[in-house]
Amino acid sequence: MDIESIFDIFCRLTGMEKAEAAEMRFLCENAAEYLRSRLTAKPDPGSGHKLNYAAAAAACYRYSLLCMTDGMGSDIKIGQLSVRAEGFKKVEAAEKLCRDAFRALGDLISDNEFAFKGV
Repeated sequence: MDIESIFDIFCRLTGMEKAEAAEMRFLCENAAEYLRSRLTAKPDPGSGHKLNYAAAAAACYRYSLLCMTDGMGSDIKIGQLSVRAEGFKKVEAAEKLCRDAFRALGDLISDNEFAFKGV
């Protein structure tokens, strides 16, 4: 996984410019580390983009949760999903994005510890 690629995807998903998103870069690093810990085997080189996307989607989900706790829930967007949705709808959209990205990884990751929890 490549942190720069993950961060680029994260910026596209959230609609933020890189400078604006810089303080959220830790979410990308944390999501990559989490995903790395869930790998069941060494991924083949062709799965790099799927892994980067899944890590970015997880970072996006965590970002949406942070926005909810910081009272910024109405100021974020998740790519083209739920641009005008309020509060929990944005978190739900980010959760679906993340869940779909992880599902696309199939057998590359174990899913026995991954769970979405409500706020």
